[in-house]
Amino acid sequence: MKKAIYVILSLTLLVTSCSKKAKNEEKKMRTITPIFGMTEENYQAVLDKSILSLGNNYRLKKFIEKYESGEDIYIAAIGGSVTEGAGPTNYTDGYFYQFINRLRSEYKRKGSGKVVMNDAALSGTSSAIGWVRYQSDVIDVLGGHVPDLLIIEFAVNDYMEPTKVRGFEAMIRRALSDNPDCAVIVLYAAATYGNTQNDMKPVANFYKVPQISILDAIKQPMESGQIKKESFYTDIVHPYKEGHTLMVDCIINLFRKVEDLEADENFPIPASTKLKPDFVGLVRITGDDENVKIDAGDFNQTDENCQTIKKTGKSNFPQNWCHKAGSKSFKMDINCKNLIFLFKEGNAAAKDVVYGQAEVYIDGKLLDTYNAAKEGGWNNPAVKVIIDEAEAKDHTVEVKMISGDENKEFTIVAMGYSR
Repeated sequence: MKKAIYVILSLTLLVTSCSKKAKNEEKKMRTITPIFGMTEENYQAVLDKSILSLGNNYRLKKFIEKYESGEDIYIAAIGGSVTEGAGPTNYTDGYFYQFINRLRSEYKRKGSGKVVMNDAALSGTSSAIGWVRYQSDVIDVLGGHVPDLLIIEFAVNDYMEPTKVRGFEAMIRRALSDNPDCAVIVLYAAATYGNTQNDMKPVANFYKVPQISILDAIKQPMESGQIKKESFYTDIVHPYKEGHTLMVDCIINLFRKVEDLEADENFPIPASTKLKPDFVGLVRITGDDENVKIDAGDFNQTDENCQTIKKTGKSNFPQNWCHKAGSKSFKMDINCKNLIFLFKEGNAAAKDVVYGQAEVYIDGKLLDTYNAAKEGGWNNPAVKVIIDEAEAKDHTVEVKMISGDENKEFTIVAMGYSR
């Protein structure tokens, strides 16, 4: 009996050893081809420099394991124009689409499960807007499934972001709460003007999620002339296809570093938030619910010309409240502690539409006046936090056109509230 057990154990160890050896041989065959004319050594140094933090590797290892097993996999990215694929001639040459292709070539899958990917990025948007869109544009588009891997990229758009990183934290917390095994990667894209990674890093560190900084990766090579700025950027922020490829190589390099490490113990979601939990549990307003009652007044039209998303060519905000003519204000009774308000910025020089200004009142007091006509506006949403309090209570929100603008256009693109 003991001899039989010994034989079984020996065979098991032999199979395990052979399996590990085969996998190591397979990994040796995988290569990352240097670009921008760099040597392998210098290019590898760039990729290594991009790893701002390996974080806790438990979830990323779980993702790789699940992917290789052949189970159904759900992958999403949310961010701004860089993640949407801006820069290359074809948006599908953006880093997220390249990454999905590289993932398929990098790892062999044993089963025949689905790999469902969703690029939920929208150009020009901050993490505050991303947080309003998260349920509808990430979860719903995945058919109600939560991501196994989520890439978050907002660092080049989050200057003056109105939640002051609280929405960014709420997004990370939601992903980890929905799926405790979700591998969240925070990607800090680069721009010639810098980025906001230093503001976001303490939150990402708090949740011990891996972080990649493209800004850190290319800073020294650009200063030394190894990478020409005009070869990387199409403008002040968007990379050419080769720049997106470098971003993919940085992500794959992170995967490889994690593979070579012993697995960390699972890091549970912290019981409390790093910042004030004001925007945790945010709900996008789609109409009346138990906490929201809306009288749209003359904001009762649907704007068919809100910002489109590249992957569909359709409006990303098909439900909205648009004013085209009339003096009746939009009124909403709501119980909340926070309210994010998005309105459309149209091109002030447009010949077919005249955009106007609207006043926003909270509980009968004028909060601010917002102008929908913006020089260079491209139907993008502007974002404001119009209620920001410690506790939920009843409020009345009123939006009305200023005197003289009753026949001009103003669109409330979306709203989200927390309690």
